[in-house]
Amino acid sequence: MAQNPLNGFLVLALAAALTACAGKSISTADAPVQIKGQHDITAALIDKTFYGRYPSDRGRWSEYFSKNGESAYREGHKTCTGHWEISQDTACFTYDLGEPNCFTVWQAGSNMLFVSDGQDPKDQDLVVADRIVAGDPESMMGDRDPTCR
Repeated sequence: MAQNPLNGFLVLALAAALTACAGKSISTADAPVQIKGQHDITAALIDKTFYGRYPSDRGRWSEYFSKNGESAYREGHKTCTGHWEISQDTACFTYDLGEPNCFTVWQAGSNMLFVSDGQDPKDQDLVVADRIVAGDPESMMGDRDPTCR
C-alpha cells in the first residue's frame, strides 16, 4: 500500500505540536514533560481543538479530537477525516486509510508537543500546538472531506 503523503505531514504537524514555539528556546520553566498513560493522554486530547504551526513556512494547521475516537485535521481549506487512539504511552492518528502515525505526547508550558520516534522533545524543529481550545469551535467534524488526498 502506498504511503499517503498526508500521513507524513500529520506526523510533522503533531511532532511540532509537542514542542515549544519554533525558533525559540525552551526555558527551564517550560521544559517538556511527557504525558503518560492512556487516561492522562486521553484527557489531554479528548474534545479539544489544537492549533499549531510547522517549523518551516508551511503554514498553520488545526486538529480536533472527538470523544468517539474520530478526528478532523485542517490545513488551509481542506479538512480531512481520521481516527485517533491511545496505545500504552503513545497517541496514534490515522487519516485517509493510511498507516497510523504514533507519537509520545509532551507538555511544554502552554504548548503541546507530539514527538515521533527518534526525536528529542527539546528539538526546535518540531511541530507545535500553540493554542488549545475546548470542543470543536470551527465545526471541523461537520466539514470533513473523507477522501483527503
